[in-house]
Amino acid sequence: MSVFKSQFTRALQVIPSDKCDIPYPNVICSGEITNVSGNSIECTSLSFTDLNVQAGDIIYCNAGAAGTVVSVIDENNLELNAIVGGIGDVITIYQG
Repeated sequence: MSVFKSQFTRALQVIPSDKCDIPYPNVICSGEITNVSGNSIECTSLSFTDLNVQAGDIIYCNAGAAGTVVSVIDENNLELNAIVGGIGDVITIYQG
């Protein structure tokens, strides 16, 4: 009788949230929030258009919050469906 063993190569800590789904563990980018205005964030160290960030991608914040990208406003700004963090917090964007 054979025994099947599963070896997982990628894992992701799940942040419970009513604002987004659990993302695929495919990281698009990571960076620090430099400005917050309502439900939009700015990260001057990232170019969301060059990184192909799209509506529906999921954002995790090191502060323990998660949200979904509603739209890419411009190169450094995203509109989100929820507030995920403040200035200085680190976000990670996963493919939605």
